[in-house]
Amino acid sequence: MLIMKNLGLVLSLFILLSLQAPLAAQTPPPDALAVGTKWHGARTFTSGNTQDWNLAITGRDGETFTGTIVLISDKPDENFKVAVSGTGPVSGDGPVRFETDTKAELHQHFVGKLKNGAMTLDFEGRSRNGHPTKGSAWLQRK
Repeated sequence: MLIMKNLGLVLSLFILLSLQAPLAAQTPPPDALAVGTKWHGARTFTSGNTQDWNLAITGRDGETFTGTIVLISDKPDENFKVAVSGTGPVSGDGPVRFETDTKAELHQHFVGKLKNGAMTLDFEGRSRNGHPTKGSAWLQRK
C-alpha cells in the first residue's frame, strides 16, 4: 500500500513538472526599448532629402519610454539633440509612438511599428527652423 502511494505521488509530481516545463521555456522576448538601448537609422523627407539619426533610451516605465534623438548633420558641430517621450511594447513587436520636446522651433511626432529589432516610422511636425516637415524613417538597434 505504501509503495502504491509513493508511486502515485512520484507519478503526480512527474506529470506536474512535465506540464510546467513548456511554460517555463516560453520566456518573453527582451525589451527592445530598455534603458541603455541605442538605435541608428535614417530619415527620408518628402522632398527626397535624407538624414542619419540616432535614438538612445534613457528611461522606461511599463510601455512608456524617454530618450534623446540626435539628428546628424554633415558638420558634426551642427548635430541637433532633443529629448523624446513615447510608448512602445515591453516585449516583442508592436506599435511605437513618440514625440520630441520643443527645442528651437522643432517639434515632431513619430508613429510606426517595432518588428524584429527594427522600427519603421512616419514623422511630421516642424523643423528646427519652424518649417513644416514630414517623411518616413527607420531605426535599427545597435
